[in-house]
Amino acid sequence: MAIAVAAVAFSVQSCESNSYKVFSNKYRVQFSADLSLPPFNQAADTPGRFITVRRFAGKLTVTDPDGNSTDVELTREQDMVFQMGLAGLILGKPALDNDRMEMFAYDLGCPECDVELYRLSVSIDGFATCEHCHNKWTLTDGFCVTGESRPLYRYRTYVSGQQLTVSN
Repeated sequence: MAIAVAAVAFSVQSCESNSYKVFSNKYRVQFSADLSLPPFNQAADTPGRFITVRRFAGKLTVTDPDGNSTDVELTREQDMVFQMGLAGLILGKPALDNDRMEMFAYDLGCPECDVELYRLSVSIDGFATCEHCHNKWTLTDGFCVTGESRPLYRYRTYVSGQQLTVSN
């Protein structure tokens, strides 16, 4: 009887250790963009099309899944306020299972490697892949489709009119 109770207690504990929150607070995020303006409108106007946003030296580099990059200069205030998680952001609207057409924001950093250096590459077919650990995640829900990695770090999004805010 004592062995059965111990086995049940162990299985409950191990399930809890593999549970993840929907939204991450591990890395600080504070970002906003006007979704009516290029290049951010790509993420808002076309479900299933995700863009990446990285911050470096007073500007944002926004890259679409075709590999086209656009630099956006930051104002002094934006440069002081914006925080981009571990390695930047992936922004878009999943085409599947998204009846409310919500904007999703994931971290551009690989959650398995968990190092800023290992950024994910985003494909036009809605997947993010790490070249270091070779795991692949679907951007529909952020779950890993290869290996046994944790889900992508996801951040809360708010849209008011055409203004997107990502924060935690």
